[in-house]
Amino acid sequence: MLEDKKAYMEKFGVEFESELSEILTLALSKHSKYGPKPIIKSKGFGILLRQEEKIERLKNIYEDGEFKTEESVEEDLRDIAVYSILAIMYRRGFFECVV
Repeated sequence: MLEDKKAYMEKFGVEFESELSEILTLALSKHSKYGPKPIIKSKGFGILLRQEEKIERLKNIYEDGEFKTEESVEEDLRDIAVYSILAIMYRRGFFECVV
């Protein structure tokens, strides 16, 4: 059983790291496109609004325990992760250095 857990944790780590890489790529792409101004202008509140929009969209396509469409579900989930990290960075004052 311990060996199974070890193998599972190794596989989990590889998969999680792969997703983190996808999230970083998405964040860099979108941040280079839009920059920090929307975050600064909204005083961080825009992050929460965008996150809520993504969650509402996912709720609208989720029915009976599954998503009705595969269209951009994973990208929306990654966007939510990006917004969470941006909110943490905003709280820590990262975007103050840009002003």
